[in-house]
Amino acid sequence: MKKTNKNNKSRLKKIGKGKFSLLLLILHTTLSFCGQNNYATKSDIEALKKELKSDIENTKNKIIEAEKDIEELKKEIKADIEKMIKGTVYIFSSVEIYDTKWADSFRGGIGSGVIYKGYIITNRHVSDPYSIIENTTGFYSCPLTKCQDRSGEINWLKLLKNCYLDEYCYKPRVVFRSCVYMLYLYYFAGRLDPSDIGTYPCRVFWEKIVQDYVSNRNTNCINDFFWKNEEFEDMFCYKIYSSYLPEVKAKIKAYTYDGNELDVINSKFPSCRDMDLARLEVNKDISQFNLSNADKYDIGDNVFAVGQPLGLGWTVSSGVVSAKRKIRDFYKIYLIYLPPIYYEIFEPTCDYNIIQTDTQINPGNSGGGLFDTEGKLIGINTFRLSGSEGIGFAIDFSEALSNLF
Repeated sequence: MKKTNKNNKSRLKKIGKGKFSLLLLILHTTLSFCGQNNYATKSDIEALKKELKSDIENTKNKIIEAEKDIEELKKEIKADIEKMIKGTVYIFSSVEIYDTKWADSFRGGIGSGVIYKGYIITNRHVSDPYSIIENTTGFYSCPLTKCQDRSGEINWLKLLKNCYLDEYCYKPRVVFRSCVYMLYLYYFAGRLDPSDIGTYPCRVFWEKIVQDYVSNRNTNCINDFFWKNEEFEDMFCYKIYSSYLPEVKAKIKAYTYDGNELDVINSKFPSCRDMDLARLEVNKDISQFNLSNADKYDIGDNVFAVGQPLGLGWTVSSGVVSAKRKIRDFYKIYLIYLPPIYYEIFEPTCDYNIIQTDTQINPGNSGGGLFDTEGKLIGINTFRLSGSEGIGFAIDFSEALSNLF
């Protein structure tokens, strides 16, 4: 009997691991046992068949219920993604450098934002006109070997860093840098006819430069502007010419997924200048699209990013939380192979939490949300390491809560 049962089991193993193989094994072994020993009656066998049939039906019902649960889960995921998309806005910034009646509006930027408590949360570099100008022409721009003041004693980049942290210095400085850049690009690179100088937004600034150039005044500044590349101007030159700078006018607009156009009427930024966050107030009620935030997340959690990469509206990408970091620790690692002066200059003035993710973060994703699988915000997508694949960073959303509200 034992040998027979062993053979039966061996034959059944060859059938494979089907859904009802265990039930078949029980049935086959029982019938074999009963047939050989004549202990079971016909009625016993019929009762066993009914019991097995009932078990099979119960198993089928459980499978049907599981399939229904899967369909419900799919619907929930679809609803969460739809909520993420509807709570994400497309941001377009148009910045004019305005001088009398002439204006240059080619400076602009695209980005993303998320709707939270009736506001739009995004990056500063997406929504601040001076940050947009800075991104198009550069701010920390002079080579390290030339970054000194006229006495040769003060490092020029340190002066720029101090200016960067002072709004009253930073804003005109960015415009000054932009005008010098355009002057070099259009005039001295042969892209601008001198007779057209009055039709450009920096014309007053340019006219002053040209007058000094012709009369040979402020020779050192002229040489700095034109012969040491457009990348170097010192504080001495800046003080002379900053009063001739044009003003800046900006239009920051946002667009919801359903096509609503929103005008930004007020902006709030963190007190820490290095924290790339912004809260935008708009001219319409958008609270129906409010998103919620998650209380916690862990390394390895699945996440989604929603944004406008390269202008491709409301694109969803997925990945995982790769690491949790502090921004200062990140810079120490990132700048480790450069001279110590770089960390001294570029070290953030405040420390805050960032999320590393392998989710695709491209230009246009900036300001968009990083979400968990329930559609809740965990971060604001901010930057990626250029030349890398799958190394993107978002500012922890808790930083937005504590610095913008």
